Parts: sequence; structure tokens; C-alpha cells
Amino acid sequence: MKKSGNHKISWPNKFIDLIVVIAGVTIAFALSNWQQGSQAEAKQHRYLTLLRNDLVKDRDVLVEDMKGLREQIHKCNRLLALTKEKDPKPDSLNYFLTGIMSQATFSPNNFTFQAIGQSGDISGIDDVDLMRELSELYLGTYPSIREVERIALNSFEEHIVGRIVSGKGFGPKEIKEPGFDGLVSVLNGLNGQRLSRYEQAVKQINSLLDRINPRLEE
Repeated sequence: MKKSGNHKISWPNKFIDLIVVIAGVTIAFALSNWQQGSQAEAKQHRYLTLLRNDLVKDRDVLVEDMKGLREQIHKCNRLLALTKEKDPKPDSLNYFLTGIMSQATFSPNNFTFQAIGQSGDISGIDDVDLMRELSELYLGTYPSIREVERIALNSFEEHIVGRIVSGKGFGPKEIKEPGFDGLVSVLNGLNGQRLSRYEQAVKQINSLLDRINPRLEE
């Protein structure tokens, strides 16, 4: 009876097989990491694009509103001067009275920032300083604007609308009544506070855009 022959293990071949397996696993991990990195970059680019669009819209609105506020402040100052004139002309009075006859409010475009916060996906933006500046604008400056506007609107409704409803007018005689100049000064002071906060917001927006634009151009 013939003895069965011994089967020798080809260690060089086994070693090559092991190298092939390791290389395959390494490549698979590399591809997975590349795909994740590519997805993260695409998500960050999308967030930054949407944030830039929101910020540009806000800046345009704020700049336009600032023009209106400066005009209102000018009219209020002239109205205060008219209260001290002996016989103010009705035409001039009616024109400068428009400085206290309107109250506009600013509504920020904060949809993207809110979406990031609600999803909890702040990892979509890897710039810590950028997120800090965004938070200062959306959670600090914008709420302060809303608060000043709320106070101004309440004062407007109480004193201006209330005066109209009660039948009191704003003629040459009425503007010389005690307390009228104080009312105009209060409303004008609130306009000044709003203007200051608008200017602060525009400055912050410009700083944010200086950070975001280069990232989108990479």
C-alpha cells in the first residue's frame, strides 16, 4: 500500500494572501472615510451658502431700515424745534409729524441658523469662531433689536394711537401741551437705540461674510 504524500503549506503564498486581504480592508476604510469626508464638505458648503444668503438679505434690509430711522430721527428733532416756535406752520408740522407716526420692525432671516440648532447638527460647520459669531448675532443682537422694537411699539400704541383714538390732534396748539415734547424725545431716543443696534448687526454681518465668502470660494 502506498503512503499518502505530505502536503506542504506554501507560506509565501499565504503571506501574499494576507497582504491582499489587509490591502483590501485598508482601501475599503479609505474609501469610506473619503466618502464621509466628501459628504461632510458638501453639507458644510450647503450650510454656508444658505447662511450667506440669509445674512445678505438681512444686511440689505437693515441698511434700508437705517436710512428710514435716520430720517425719522431728523424729523423728530425738527418736531421738537417746532414745539418751541411761536407759530409753527401747519405744512411743516404735518411733514415732521410723520417722524412719530410710523413704527417699522425688522424680521431677520434666521431659518438656516434655526434649522442647524433644531437638528443639533452643528458638526456641519467646523469653524468654532464662525459658530460663536453666528450665535452672538442670532442669539444676542437680534433679540436685543426685538426688545427695543417691542418697547417702541408699545410706546407708539399707548401714546400716539391712544391720542388719536381719544380724539386729540397734533396741531400747532396740541404740540405745545405739557409732556408732548417729552413724548417725542422718548420715541426719538428709542429710534436712536434701534439705529445703534442695526449698525451693530450690520457690522457683525459683514464680519461673518468675511469669514464665509473665502470658504465658499475654496
